[in-house]
Amino acid sequence: MFHEGAFILLRQRIIEILSAPFEIKEMLFILLPLLVILIVIELYFGKYRYEKMGWNTAVGNSLVLFFVGMNLLNFLYGQGLFLQEQPKTTLAFIVVVESLFLLFINFFHIFPQEITFGISSPLILNFFGAASIIMVYSSVPFDYFTLAAFLVIFIGLFLLIRFLQSMEIPAIPKVKIEGEAVPAPEESA
Repeated sequence: MFHEGAFILLRQRIIEILSAPFEIKEMLFILLPLLVILIVIELYFGKYRYEKMGWNTAVGNSLVLFFVGMNLLNFLYGQGLFLQEQPKTTLAFIVVVESLFLLFINFFHIFPQEITFGISSPLILNFFGAASIIMVYSSVPFDYFTLAAFLVIFIGLFLLIRFLQSMEIPAIPKVKIEGEAVPAPEESA
């Protein structure tokens, strides 16, 4: 079991992670659009529950992660930290390689969509991108407490999004009749 000191350290690490974007303003320019995309897309699929993610969305999510990875490499190079800060450089390369791998499997439909859409979901990829940004731009240490803190934050974000989705009024699917979109007929009980 965790020692009381471990819970205190975990709580401190969560606070450190969540406050990092406010302390290092330059990370906001990449982090904020990523978080907006994450929230808007999740709320979109909450409202339009009958719509499912498609291959084009999976490819787009891969490209967003690619942009994040390239930004991380650019930041490290610009700060003179490229290859000097080994954990940060490794993480940036992992982001780029993962994005290219996902781009390849999504573009060519290599795996079944149930698997691919799960690992290419906006929540997972954008959260991973955001966590990588925080780790590369800040001085948050690379350790198990940080990993546990990100896991707690992810679970909290997941639950918050599901709560917000449950509060949304779902849209009624529309069907096309002679070129016009009209509400789908309601099923009788």
